[in-house]
Amino acid sequence: MRDESPARRAPLRLVVIEDQALFRQLTVEVVRSDPRFTVVGEAADGREGWELCLRTRPDLVILDLNIPEPDGLALCGRLREELPATRVLAVTSYTDALTLTRLQDLGVAGYVEKDQPLETLRQALEALAGGGTFHTRIVAETRRRQQGDPHSFAKVLSSREQEILALVAGGLRSREIADRLGLSVRTVEGHRAAIMQKLGVKNLAGLLRFAQTLGVKPH
Repeated sequence: MRDESPARRAPLRLVVIEDQALFRQLTVEVVRSDPRFTVVGEAADGREGWELCLRTRPDLVILDLNIPEPDGLALCGRLREELPATRVLAVTSYTDALTLTRLQDLGVAGYVEKDQPLETLRQALEALAGGGTFHTRIVAETRRRQQGDPHSFAKVLSSREQEILALVAGGLRSREIADRLGLSVRTVEGHRAAIMQKLGVKNLAGLLRFAQTLGVKPH
């Protein structure tokens, strides 16, 4: 009978994608101190990270959302579509409700804020190594507030509408949003009109104010 104890299992293959060298190197050091993981690569932007993931097909990606070309949320979407077996641990400073909802929709396995101590990252890695998920107290509280609010935007807007709202909050124009998402300008404007109707706002200024009350930040 084959021994399936954790000590005999092959280490989980892991990629770190983080544009800040200090954070990236520190994360790699933490991962390498855990024998349950092996780092198969690291990248400083979304394009390099995506190519690395395609080559290595890792079990887990530690991903900073605020990376360039493409950003972390867009990369999460690609990973979900083309490498569904690869799990994602998001590490970022964003804790707004819209970002957390989009991460949940994208099926990320865990979420750790950058202002957390290193021990929190170690706890997240331990949970994911065991096949579980990990979210900090702030994430759990945000989710509870959303679930308890019958008018929560997350229950009103579709995933695409939430995505467009975040890009509008980031200052992107309809043409820029269309180019980023691979949509027509007419489709983007149709989504924006639907968002405004659902949220009860009458103009772009009102939509931006609504996004600001949610703490939505440009990505």
